[in-house]
Amino acid sequence: MDFDVDVLDLRLGAEMTFPVADKLLELGGKFVFSAGFGEGEVDGRYTQTVLQKPYDEAALINAIART
Repeated sequence: MDFDVDVLDLRLGAEMTFPVADKLLELGGKFVFSAGFGEGEVDGRYTQTVLQKPYDEAALINAIART
């Protein structure tokens, strides 16, 4: 992998990105979810940080640091 931490948008249009999250986990990747509708949309099997949109630079830095 060519990155340390990925910011994965939880929803792209009508599609959820859980298959991408699963692949990242399978490959040992670290990521945070970015969500406009809050943590309630995240499947309970994920423990990754959820970054609430809109977010600022400080929130992004904090989420990455926690990951």
